[in-house]
Amino acid sequence: MYLLDQLLLKHGVEPSRFNEPAILPVSYLYAHDRNAFKIINELDLLGVGLETYSKLKLGRKVLFFLDHYSPAPTPETAALHAQQRAVAKALGAPIFDEGSGVGHQLALETSVRPNDIAVGVDSHTCTVGAVGALGLRMPPVSVAAAMVSGTVEFYRPKIIRIQLLNSLERPSTGKDVALFLAGLGPRRFADALLEVGGPGLNSLELPDRITLANLSTDLHARSVLFEVDNVIVDSHNISDEHKTECSLDEYTDRVVVDLAQIPPFVARPGGIHNVVPLSELRTRSRVDVVAVGSCTNGQFEDFVAFCNALGNDRIAPHVRVIVTPTSGTVLKRLSSSGLLSKLIELGATINPPGCGPCMGLHQGILSDGEICVATGSRNTAGRMGSNKAEIYLVSPRTAGLAAIAGYIGH
Repeated sequence: MYLLDQLLLKHGVEPSRFNEPAILPVSYLYAHDRNAFKIINELDLLGVGLETYSKLKLGRKVLFFLDHYSPAPTPETAALHAQQRAVAKALGAPIFDEGSGVGHQLALETSVRPNDIAVGVDSHTCTVGAVGALGLRMPPVSVAAAMVSGTVEFYRPKIIRIQLLNSLERPSTGKDVALFLAGLGPRRFADALLEVGGPGLNSLELPDRITLANLSTDLHARSVLFEVDNVIVDSHNISDEHKTECSLDEYTDRVVVDLAQIPPFVARPGGIHNVVPLSELRTRSRVDVVAVGSCTNGQFEDFVAFCNALGNDRIAPHVRVIVTPTSGTVLKRLSSSGLLSKLIELGATINPPGCGPCMGLHQGILSDGEICVATGSRNTAGRMGSNKAEIYLVSPRTAGLAAIAGYIGH
């Protein structure tokens, strides 16, 4: 049985056929500072005012994240934050204020569990698929309606199996697996639900899974579900009855990935699908900025890989390194481990936990002609500032090598 169907049955929902709707109960709703006001506007249109928020069916299950504008860079964004704080108070809902971190990571740290259903406006809501939860991106009107009803309408997508074989060999990471899949083309996974499993899954640590799940939206997939295996059972302290798996024979559409054959990859400027192995990047480009962190590769283990790549070397004099931990918990671990001191001594700029420069609004945006090596999720023109800047997407280890070399490519 498909992983999706196993999850639906746990919620008492009978699986539907392709492109047919099913009504799903929602475990958690997301709202962050770039879209919460849209959800609030939709509630107004539904006739739901601030005075009745406490009566909403899912009011206390809304997770408010102040992560994109953190801390607020303008009076307008400060007003959005004030609005969210007021609404969260009226709902009796948790709010993760400025500096707490990226919503997708905070949801995993504090709320979402295997087999949950999470709904949000943000495209990276799919990140929770790493632990076997279903994360769905919905328009603001659907999220607002779910706050009232407790449910969403979900049309069943096609399902593609990502079958993992053998073991991932370091220095390759989950980011390299995601870039390999991106290299299969922008239409390969379009609007599909990816179900990830196989004998090689056990070699992927949780940070690798989070990165791969996070990037499924950038593969143009609708969402992703990982099998719940021993790694997730142990990390979440749950019983074996929560495990899920599905035989490869169930699937008519499959992509088999031999993890032992995955080298470090790089996505060249222009889009995540413009992928080549790092060893085949023949053009040598001078690097101005190295950005490490945000929601895609901002785990503690990612910064360990970055620092290990640096070794005892110094950052190239012309390179600016910008570090953005994905949560306050990650920042505390960096501090207690001594890595934070090392990064500061090397001259890195340390952003507060959050989205950082990834969305191109503040905290390290690029100017015309600058070249950035980033561990983020997107590298289209203008993503991190000027549309005349160029962005290479890489793993944290490759970012570390670029930082000390001062260039990328041969």
